[in-house]
Amino acid sequence: MFWFSMAFASPQITLAPEGEVEKPRSTVVGGYAEGNVAWRKTGPDDSYRGTATLRRFVIALYQRLPGANDTLSFTAEAEWENAIACDGCLGSVEIEQAYLEYAPHPAIGVRGGLLLIPFGIINQKHEPPTFLGVERPSTDQKIIPTTWRDLGISAFGEVGPAKWQIAATTTFDPLEIGPAGFAPGKTLGSRAPADGWAVSGRAQVEPTLGLVFGGSGYISDLAGNADFYNEEGEELDLFLPLYGAELDAEFDRFGIEARAVATGFWFPEANVLMAARREDGSPYFPDDPTGAVPSRIWGGYVEVGVEVVKRFTKSEQELLTFARLETYDTHSAVPDGFERDPTLNIQEGTFGLVWRPIRQASVKADVQLRDRQRGDDEIAWTLGLGWMY
Repeated sequence: MFWFSMAFASPQITLAPEGEVEKPRSTVVGGYAEGNVAWRKTGPDDSYRGTATLRRFVIALYQRLPGANDTLSFTAEAEWENAIACDGCLGSVEIEQAYLEYAPHPAIGVRGGLLLIPFGIINQKHEPPTFLGVERPSTDQKIIPTTWRDLGISAFGEVGPAKWQIAATTTFDPLEIGPAGFAPGKTLGSRAPADGWAVSGRAQVEPTLGLVFGGSGYISDLAGNADFYNEEGEELDLFLPLYGAELDAEFDRFGIEARAVATGFWFPEANVLMAARREDGSPYFPDDPTGAVPSRIWGGYVEVGVEVVKRFTKSEQELLTFARLETYDTHSAVPDGFERDPTLNIQEGTFGLVWRPIRQASVKADVQLRDRQRGDDEIAWTLGLGWMY
């Protein structure tokens, strides 16, 4: 996050216990925003339809709290999506992060509150000028359900070229997951069921300037977050483990910005969840051959951007041309007796330009080609504007 410092009121001078004058305190304000207009068509007989939206607007507050030798701070972010929130609207108002942090040393710190899950690149670094393309990669929307956050605690630190984080948080609602993957099961810190928990973690290392290798992991048991019964109404004691893994690499030097990401989630007891019922014996999930809870989802992409102005001139502005090739499937494996939905197996190419007059602002244009294993293909032409402050 790019921050600027702003005092909301005239700072007051107070006396520390030792009788020394304590430094004035100010609140730091930051955030980001992005808007886009897109023209899309599905299938060869469709015509282009345009839509425009203020995709996101985020206000972030940061306050280093007095005392404690400058080791205690508070961070919060509020996000508006699609401009307005009301019954029947596509918009929403959400708290994206809200946590208290204690960091006595760069090698170790602790956070508690509503946290971004330490999984992947974009889930924690998702401001629009930091990624290529008008929209975030589809893998970081469909497979890693960015922005993915839960309530809990985490420890983090930095030692030399390595950074690490581990978190214990609430987890998904198992009754909301389905062919679209696990994203619909996000609880987002809103009256989240807290009888099932998860442990997640991420580590990354920068062995040389501009080159970063990272990996993430996730493990949880979703069974505690719902009540399950058999056909006779007898309560069941289930075990519903969920495992996730991710590997990534980034390069940003010599006018080249590149990323590679591979990720997947495994839900081996999906068949057990599908067979569970409510207390009255009625099924939780419909008897639909292609509507199964997936036992595996996966995705990945390779992306390369090349700067074509700054490297050849003395200008501080940047103009990048980029390409991203992506594959993802939220229904790549299903329990026995069910069928995979081939419309969810997608190959995608995104090609475009990014102009950054400064590093904190970007103007983008791209075309996205989406090829489904079965069903109509899609094409979208998109223009976007994003900034962080």
